[in-house]
Amino acid sequence: MIAREVFGSLSLLFWSFQLVPQIWKMHREKSAEGVSELMMLIWVVSCALYAAYAVALDLAVTLVIQPELFILFAIICHGQCLYYGRQTATACAMLATTAVCAGLQIGSIYGIEAANRKSLTGVVTMMGIVPAVLMDIGFFPQYWEVWTTKSAHGISYGFLVMDTFGASFAILSLVFHDHFDPIAAATYISVLALDLTLLLVKIALALRDRAKLRREATCYDGKQTKELSIAPVITESTIVVRMGASDREKEAAGWV
Repeated sequence: MIAREVFGSLSLLFWSFQLVPQIWKMHREKSAEGVSELMMLIWVVSCALYAAYAVALDLAVTLVIQPELFILFAIICHGQCLYYGRQTATACAMLATTAVCAGLQIGSIYGIEAANRKSLTGVVTMMGIVPAVLMDIGFFPQYWEVWTTKSAHGISYGFLVMDTFGASFAILSLVFHDHFDPIAAATYISVLALDLTLLLVKIALALRDRAKLRREATCYDGKQTKELSIAPVITESTIVVRMGASDREKEAAGWV
């Protein structure tokens, strides 16, 4: 029981603030290059639906606060993508996104409560599954961004590591539950797999770029060494010979 609560709390902590390193990276570099704005938008919708699900079913307060914090940071990330990527009016875009998110969340709460009153368990269950599926789908625009640009520089290591820890602790918390939830387990495992894959791809691309820079530096040093080795060497005897040569010889040799 204690282990379940500890792992669950750690998972919520990491998942609540996982986007903070990403926000800081884009702010520091003044660039959102390599970050998919569609991923952030899908995640906003996903967490809005999950927050509505948590409120409608009167789940633990932490399960309500976590998606709301995630929505806040995801909207900020989406705004940064618009500002640094498209030079769009960020404030208006963020307000519009927040308004749509709030409307979606309020509408979903009333819908889930109505379905719950009518004992439509299938509808209620579906409203709990859809956010998890959307969370997984949100990764694919980022994978496409990495594939097309052949770079994952824009993604923050801190974000990926925190998301990975969040999924890992969530899985561990399920292990200590009295009743194992296969749907939740599948959701957390898929998130963990997608995170680890993206993290490994980022590391592999970073190593590739580093090796490329090292090869280019080696080629440049080799070229400089070759140029120095074939440069004419002026010795004391050469100077003496030049001084003793006739004007015609000097002119023929290109010394004058």
